[in-house]
Amino acid sequence: MQTIIINAVEVGAPVLKKTESGYMLGGWSIGMPTPFEENEIVFYFRAVSGRIMSINAGNLFCERDGVSMLALRGGNAADSPVAAMWSGAAGEEPTMIIVDKCCPAGDFEYSLLPPELSGGSLISVVESISPAASRRVRNMNAKVRLLHQIVPQDAVAALEKQVDMMMQLIAPLLDLIPEEKRPEWSGDFLAAVEKHSAAGVRAPAELIEDISAQKAVIRAAQGAYFAERASV
Repeated sequence: MQTIIINAVEVGAPVLKKTESGYMLGGWSIGMPTPFEENEIVFYFRAVSGRIMSINAGNLFCERDGVSMLALRGGNAADSPVAAMWSGAAGEEPTMIIVDKCCPAGDFEYSLLPPELSGGSLISVVESISPAASRRVRNMNAKVRLLHQIVPQDAVAALEKQVDMMMQLIAPLLDLIPEEKRPEWSGDFLAAVEKHSAAGVRAPAELIEDISAQKAVIRAAQGAYFAERASV
């Protein structure tokens, strides 16, 4: 495990020690994530209790509930991370970046943050570790841009309209199935769908226009995302 320390001081800060399972910072453990996965960026935040908790960058930034997930576990995404880790690509040694001020103690090797990276973001430090780390960061940024272009509520609404209209096409086919072979709940199901169908409040042409517009937005966003990934 390589170690990069951003804010090393001689006195007045928590002691940083290397252990068999990770690090100890001021009496709190910074451990390896479980399960350990290659090509992953892990952030470490201090929970309200004081303990140090980890969350994958993909979960934090590339999932819409990432910040809520962190909060439910007692962390706060508004706080600066205590540390970050690049797990490494195949055959690559993991790298831990200690962000908090610390007093390194014990016999372990570490490097200080290069001057050219001083003042930059933590993710830019991760990106500088290796070409594989840089690709992971750029792919993650592409995923974030994709998610920001899609409104989940609009996507779900368009999907529901699509299902309701497909049910209007499928429902007549039920008459082709002998009554004794139909599921006994099929009648109640079709009645419920028809009663609350989007087709009951919007004209078919309007529904088709909404569905087409939302699909166009998603396909355009996905096309840009995959093109960006292919260029990395």
